[in-house]
Amino acid sequence: MSLRIGHKTTSALLLLAVCLFMTVVTMTGFSDRSPEIALVLYLFGMLVFLLAASSRILKTVNDIFIFWGSFVVKTVYAFYRFPFSEITRPVLNGDAGGFWRTASQYYQGNFKRIYTSFPYVLSFEFRIFGRNVLCCCLTNIVLSMIMVLLVVEIMNRFGIEGKSRLFAVAVSALLPYGIQVCNSILREAIYFAFITASFFAYIKYLETRKAVNVFVAILLLIPVLFLHIGYFPIAAVYLIDLFAHEKIKTRRDLLNRILIIAAFTAFVILTSRLNSIGYLTSGNGIEGIIAKISGANSEEYMGEAGSRYLARIKITSLPTFLLYAPVKWFYYMFSPLPTNWRGLMDIFVFLVDGLVHFLFVWSSIACIRRIKRNNSDGHLDKVLRIVRTGFWAVVLCGFVFGLGTSTAGTAIRHRDVMIGIEAVLFGFASYTRTGGLLKPVSGTAAADDGAPASDIDEPAADNESVAL
Repeated sequence: MSLRIGHKTTSALLLLAVCLFMTVVTMTGFSDRSPEIALVLYLFGMLVFLLAASSRILKTVNDIFIFWGSFVVKTVYAFYRFPFSEITRPVLNGDAGGFWRTASQYYQGNFKRIYTSFPYVLSFEFRIFGRNVLCCCLTNIVLSMIMVLLVVEIMNRFGIEGKSRLFAVAVSALLPYGIQVCNSILREAIYFAFITASFFAYIKYLETRKAVNVFVAILLLIPVLFLHIGYFPIAAVYLIDLFAHEKIKTRRDLLNRILIIAAFTAFVILTSRLNSIGYLTSGNGIEGIIAKISGANSEEYMGEAGSRYLARIKITSLPTFLLYAPVKWFYYMFSPLPTNWRGLMDIFVFLVDGLVHFLFVWSSIACIRRIKRNNSDGHLDKVLRIVRTGFWAVVLCGFVFGLGTSTAGTAIRHRDVMIGIEAVLFGFASYTRTGGLLKPVSGTAAADDGAPASDIDEPAADNESVAL
């Protein structure tokens, strides 16, 4: 009996080996004394990892060109933005500056300053490759490239080819803000990879009906939720989809669902910075929580940002929430809108970002209607669940962030981390519009490390599935 190590396992072990090697180098003090050499070593290790990870996923010339072209553009921009003279002391403002300064203090053993949870992540990175802004950027770039690989992998699984595949991969790899966020000290780069990986795991559950994939999907969201609780609707949509479509057959199934709901609710409350328990016990209830979420609308918090929108709208109660939340969502998803354009730059940002999200919403709704129209016999039920889950995850996160966002820049920063899910649904919508059949291709990437591929249009044997 021989032990077979699959492609994905090999890539993961290679990444772990690179990080362990860099950690040992940093422990000797070499990375801090010679940050340029540490950068070269880390860059070489990440290149080897990406080559190994992408070797069996990138199937077409366009895949290869877009993937590696995106990597080169992001890396060159990082070196342009942060010259070697600033490699350990970069000039950073705003959130990025606060994150860097706090993480540097943590790295030096000073934990007196309390900022947010992200500096702890940064200080952990420093222990791998030293206090090195270009290595931080490279980590963000690699995370964004993992997102692209996951999008390509999903295209492989469902046999999506041609222009539909090209558009989906290009959107995930070349969105302008995605390039920019990789080259700053911001937490959004982590969201890119983990949110897309979570959605990928949920798709695998719908294909295989293996309950472990549901838990993996939720587990992959935990780092995201610790850094920003606003993305909890993704997990909520997973659970709603499960409970709506999976039958409870035994008392154990019922207990599992109760435990999942209780654990998820407790996690959201404990990790939330809103202190919702305090609002409930102090008599402010749901209205107090809404007011706290929308506190970012205040002049004290936002100042006089030039890209502000809906400055006069204040959500302070349940009635104003019901009235204004849809309007706030609309501006959050598509800004900067023409009513707020200040010049050519705002027009450009709308065309390359706001319009992309508008096309996502429009094409996803059209895709859902198209699938329902062609699903009289139920053979597309699983595909419909995938599209609905992705669509509602994006839309509901938009409602949450829309409440507390009132500048175009902040809106772009938060909404673009969902681009991995949006790119997948772009591919689905375009492919179904041209008459393509969404189903895994036997013998390709649909098989995980040698596991047999499953047909998404084929019902589970005896209609049995793992109920959660």
